[in-house]
Amino acid sequence: MRFCTERARGWISEYFEPSRRADQLPETLQRWVEHQRSLLSENGDVPPPREPLILERAGRRLVVRLAEERSEDGRLLLLEEQLLQFSASLLEPLELTRREAQVLLWVARGKTNKEVATRSCPSAPAP
Repeated sequence: MRFCTERARGWISEYFEPSRRADQLPETLQRWVEHQRSLLSENGDVPPPREPLILERAGRRLVVRLAEERSEDGRLLLLEEQLLQFSASLLEPLELTRREAQVLLWVARGKTNKEVATRSCPSAPAP
């Protein structure tokens, strides 16, 4: 690796196995890059679209894309972490009560105080 932001380095260490050297991609990521490069047509035909590498961990997703290469020795990887939709299971590590988790989920989904109170009351109709 010639350049890597701290955020990207953190994602790589979180989603992949440790690499042998600090300046080298983890083996799994390196194999994916090589596979993507092998899909390029050598006879000048239009290559198929590259599929991103997607890894999921605890309510989050890392999307890795291989951008166009300008030279044989250079590759550009674009990493993006996405949060998956909130669910009660994501809140388990916070050790919230069932009621606290429900309220937090509704607030995270943009519900107003009145809507949360109405949804949380079993006898009231949902807004």
